[in-house]
Amino acid sequence: MADLALIVVASVWGATFIMVKQAIENTPVFTFLFLRFTFAAIFLGLFNLARGEKISVTALKDGSVLGSALFLVFAFQTFGLKTTPASTTAFITGLYVVMTPLLSAAVKRVIPELRVIIAVFIAFTGMALMTLQDRIYLTTGEFLVLICAFFCAVHILLTDPMSKRNTSFMLTMVQVSVVALYSMIFCLIFNLPLVKIQFDKDLVTALVVTSILATVFAFWTQTWAQKFTSPNHTAIIFTVEPLAAALFSYLLGEKPLTPVQYLGGALIFSAMLLVVIPDRRKPVK
Repeated sequence: MADLALIVVASVWGATFIMVKQAIENTPVFTFLFLRFTFAAIFLGLFNLARGEKISVTALKDGSVLGSALFLVFAFQTFGLKTTPASTTAFITGLYVVMTPLLSAAVKRVIPELRVIIAVFIAFTGMALMTLQDRIYLTTGEFLVLICAFFCAVHILLTDPMSKRNTSFMLTMVQVSVVALYSMIFCLIFNLPLVKIQFDKDLVTALVVTSILATVFAFWTQTWAQKFTSPNHTAIIFTVEPLAAALFSYLLGEKPLTPVQYLGGALIFSAMLLVVIPDRRKPVK
C-alpha cells in the first residue's frame, strides 16, 4: 500500500510541472507559492480542528526543519520553471535520486558504492545532453532547478527519521504551514500588491491541483509511506515523476523534446534506476 501510494504521489507531482509553468506566466513566483501553500495550510488546519490533535514540540521542530527545506525546493524549482521547459525541469529535478545516496554517504562519512559513482557520471552525462544543446553552460533556470534537486535529496533524508517520530498528519501540517509562512514573507518583500492577481483558468486550475492534490494529499502520503520504507526505496518509486511530467507536458501542448534530449532523459532515468537497485548481498528494506 505504501509503494502504491508513492507511485500515485509521483504521478501527481509529474502532472503539476506544466500546470505550474502555465500559471506563473502571469503570476509572480512567490505569490503563487503563497497562495498554494496558504490554501493547503488552511485546509489542513481546519481538518486538524475536527481531529483535535495537539501540536507537539517535536512536531513543531521537525516540521519547521522540513518546511524550510521544502520551501527551498519549491522556490528554486518554480523560478527555474519560468525559463525552462516543464519536461526538462522534471528530469533535472529527478537527479535528487542520484544525489540522495551521495548526500547520505557524505553525512555518514563513507565512500559511496561503485554503482552510485557510475550512476552520477551517467546522470550528469544525461543532463548535459538534455540541457547544453548548442552551448557549454547551464541556463540560469536549469541551474536553479539543479539546486532544487539537491534540496529534494535533503528533504527525503530528513523525512526518513522525522516521519518515524511524529504523526503523519501533524508533521505534514507543520511543514506546509512553514512553507506558507516563508512564501508570505518573500511575497510581501518582492511581489506586492496581491490585489493585482489575475485568477484566470490556468492559475485556478494549478492552485486547486497543487494545493489539494500535490501538497495536502501528496506530502501527507509521503510522510506516512516513509514510515514503512527506506529513502532509497522511496527514490526508486519517485523515478515515475519525470516520466509523468514528460507525458503530461506533451499532452498539454508543450513542444516535445528533441531526440538528443530524449537520449539525455533516458540516461538520467537509467542512472536513477541504477542508484537504487538493491544490493543482492544486503537485505532489501
